[in-house]
Amino acid sequence: MKKILNRNDIKIIALITMVLDHIGCLIEGVAPIWIYYILRTIGRISFPLFCYFVAEGYYYTKNKSKYLILLLIFAIISTIPHSLLFECSITNFNILFTFIVSILFMMAYDHFYKGQTNFNKFSTIFIMIIISMFIYLIQYIGVSFSYGLYGIFLPYIFYVYRESPALKYIMFTTLLLLNGIIQTTIIFSTVENATINTVMFEIISLFALTSIPIMMMYNGEKGKYNLKYLFYISYPAHMLVLYLIKIIFM
Repeated sequence: MKKILNRNDIKIIALITMVLDHIGCLIEGVAPIWIYYILRTIGRISFPLFCYFVAEGYYYTKNKSKYLILLLIFAIISTIPHSLLFECSITNFNILFTFIVSILFMMAYDHFYKGQTNFNKFSTIFIMIIISMFIYLIQYIGVSFSYGLYGIFLPYIFYVYRESPALKYIMFTTLLLLNGIIQTTIIFSTVENATINTVMFEIISLFALTSIPIMMMYNGEKGKYNLKYLFYISYPAHMLVLYLIKIIFM
C-alpha cells in the first residue's frame, strides 16, 4: 500500500472522526437513529489512530517522564469537560488517563521485560495481570477508565509489536474481537430483555478495523507543521464547545 500520509494527516483524520463520534453521542435520542449510528460508526476510526500515535510518541520521545506528565496535565484539564459532556462522574476517567496507564505498561516492558532475564519477564507479566484485574474490579465501585482494558492494551500492543506490522494488526484485530465478545456477553447477562439495539454499538465497533489501511499508509514523516499539541488542546476544548451547544440549543 502506498505510504502517502504523514503524521499530521493521520492525526487530523483521528481528530475529525473523534469530533464526529462525540457529536453522535450528543444527538442520541434527538436526531434520527440512522444519523447517530453513521456518526458513531465513522467515529470508530479515531481511537485506534490515537492509540497508534500514543505508542509512536512514546517510542520517539527523548524524555518519557515529561511525555507522561504532559498527558497527566491534560488528563486533569479534560476531567471537567468530559464529565459535563457525557454526564458522568469524575471517577469515570477520560481517555488520557487510559493512555497514561498504557504508557506505564510500556515503561514496565522496557525496564523489566525487553532483553531481561526470564524471572524479570515473568514478574512484569504478573504485575500487568494484577493491575489489569484491579482496573477491572474497581469499576464495581464506580471507578472506570474510558475504553477499559481494551483501551489500555491497544497502545501497548502497537508499541510492543512496532517492528512487526503483520503481527501488530493481527493482535489489534484479536483484541478488538475479544473485547466485543466480552462486552456482548456482559450485556446479555446483565441487561434484561437485551435487543439488537443494545448490542449495536458492539457491532459497529468492528469498524475500528478500517483504521488499519490508514495506519498502513503512514510514511513515517512528521509533516510540514508542528501539530504536537493539537490533540492535547483540542480534546478538552471540543468537549467544552459541544457541552455549551448542548445546554444552549438542546
